[in-house]
Parts: sequence; structure tokens; C-alpha cells
Amino acid sequence: MEVDQATESLPTLRRKLLAYLQLAERGENGPDGEVLPRVLITVPDERQHAAVRELVEELPDPTERLFAVVVQQRAARFMAQMLRE
Repeated sequence: MEVDQATESLPTLRRKLLAYLQLAERGENGPDGEVLPRVLITVPDERQHAAVRELVEELPDPTERLFAVVVQQRAARFMAQMLRE
């Protein structure tokens, strides 16, 4: 989980997300040698949600399978839904 409090610049967040993409491209495993997990990016408000969502959409694949962006108030509900699927 990446918790974005809108204190880092979008270029800084972009570099972090590109690092996750590089792990996926190399076929790296996640913690304990398991499958690389999806990355949930939580943001403080709708304005930041739109900005981060746009940033994610500009990144190369597999962004849609690797990243999810939600407003922090909805993060618990989103995680519960993902666990049910």
C-alpha cells in the first residue's frame, strides 16, 4: 500500500510506481517469494485521486493489473471487496 498524503510531488510518486513496474517486468516475486501483489495507492481527496489516476494511466502496462487508486476514506471497503473476489 502506498499512502499518498499529497506531500510528495507527482514525479516522485511516478518514480516509485515505475519501480513497482520494473519488478513486475522482471518477473520478481513479492514478499516471502510469493506473487507480486497489487499496489493500492490511497489519496486524501478527489482532486489528488484524479491527478494520481491520470499519472497511473500514463504509465506503461501492466498498470491496470498492478495499481489501484482510491480515496483513503474508501480504502477499507475497496480492500474488503478485492478480498471477496
